[in-house]
Amino acid sequence: MTTTPEEQQITQHRAEPARPAPPGRPPRWKQTILTFVGIYPMLTVFQLIWGKELAALSLPLRVLIIVAVIAPLATYVVFPALTKLAGPLMRPAAPRTRPTS
Repeated sequence: MTTTPEEQQITQHRAEPARPAPPGRPPRWKQTILTFVGIYPMLTVFQLIWGKELAALSLPLRVLIIVAVIAPLATYVVFPALTKLAGPLMRPAAPRTRPTS
């Protein structure tokens, strides 16, 4: 059976089922929580400090400025510090073994 190019394209874009994190990497839910813990306070402080000044700008320009500041700050300062701080919590759980009786 042959498939048309349209059918192939639809098949290629189907969502893949969630897979467990590779060995040595924390589970995605832990990464998600750490991301939230890092990003939310940065965005809140940024808005408290510069929100009024940025309010006069258009939405795309405001978002561009916020991302241009937050992304490097998160990548090079906040996430390395959070990863170090949360080190033991971010380690993947040891595989469970069933007791033999």
